[in-house]
Amino acid sequence: MQKRKSSNTKNGWIEIHIGDRKSIQSNLLNQYKFTHSFFSKDFGLFAPNQLSKHLTDTCSVHFTKQVHGERIIFTEDAIDSSNICADGMISSNNGQSLWLYTADCIPILFADTKTGCVAAVHAGWKGISKKIINKTISKLNSIGSKPESIIVALGPAISQSNYQISLDTAKLISFSIYSAGTKPDENIKKLESTGILKYDDEPNKFKLDIRLAAKYQLEFSGVLPNNISINQDCTYTNKELFNSWRRDHIKSRQWSFILSKG
Repeated sequence: MQKRKSSNTKNGWIEIHIGDRKSIQSNLLNQYKFTHSFFSKDFGLFAPNQLSKHLTDTCSVHFTKQVHGERIIFTEDAIDSSNICADGMISSNNGQSLWLYTADCIPILFADTKTGCVAAVHAGWKGISKKIINKTISKLNSIGSKPESIIVALGPAISQSNYQISLDTAKLISFSIYSAGTKPDENIKKLESTGILKYDDEPNKFKLDIRLAAKYQLEFSGVLPNNISINQDCTYTNKELFNSWRRDHIKSRQWSFILSKG
């Protein structure tokens, strides 16, 4: 596949073309020379080990079986295998490519600008409610990363206007951000004031801005606001580029990856 860089840059993101297929990159990660991409659905027929051959000559490939959970593992436990259940990975060496697949959930790529360590996390509302983002930061801290050195890119995901959730789900999201000991109604009002939740026309339903919820969790974990890059492409509305479970009810996804460096 012939690679060609597009001149189309928008809101801190750049489009990359490989033949007739398109991927998206974060200028924040590019600034620190972290090889990565959020691929469109046109790459869905390729496996990570096939795609990696067109990106770098020497790298190991790591991915997991994602189950909407909170488990985070190190890369040596997920080598060319989708049999390991986890929704987050952290590199343990340089030259490791970490892969994840998403449809409407957020693909989140982490990078430590000091050590070159990276992480890849799949986060839907279940992952957010189980604090997978906070736990990823904690695990990075445990191996020597500092929150102020971590940069994060959130890739294409479903937009708030298309993401209806129930009252019970809204309560779970609220407890992941505010204290579980407070009253659920008070927490939901707080989330509504921040814009994370909007009241839906349907009773006991809300619209969730999942990326904003993720941003709050990142900042609460110590990541600096200027070190967070958020892509605003909606997987639900952009049928040409992205698969969407809520739109099509078909299990088709798109890949994202990041490469660790020394």
